[in-house]
Amino acid sequence: MKNRNIETKNESQGNAGLAESAQPSYFGPDLVVCGHVVSQSPLYISGRVEGDVECAILTLTSEGMVTGAVRASAVRLESGARLSGAVEADSIGVKGDASLTGRVVCRARQGVEAVRGFVQTSNPTHGLAAGAVGLVPAE
Repeated sequence: MKNRNIETKNESQGNAGLAESAQPSYFGPDLVVCGHVVSQSPLYISGRVEGDVECAILTLTSEGMVTGAVRASAVRLESGARLSGAVEADSIGVKGDASLTGRVVCRARQGVEAVRGFVQTSNPTHGLAAGAVGLVPAE
């Protein structure tokens, strides 16, 4: 089977661009996608993506996994989610035991949020994972 590119569009969105109010797209826990995923809407992934993802807002649920580069205005990893690859976003949130491995570029100065015992350092453009460069244990 060949890898394919997947592009989702929300017709009700019109020319509004990457609006958070757009109708989201969902990848269920039984879905495995191999290839490039592009969405103009927020994207919830509970399944597995082996390839790059570009979307307005990416939320990886506790069952979600992405192996590939991610480019979004916001990336949210729920506890248990796994992301391996380069990430570029305005804001990045990591909860609980979520895993984020790879090069991280956070374009917004205050855009890195980590939950459960870790806080942002002054330079949010480095690695982001519990104990990784860019985060220090909360006092």
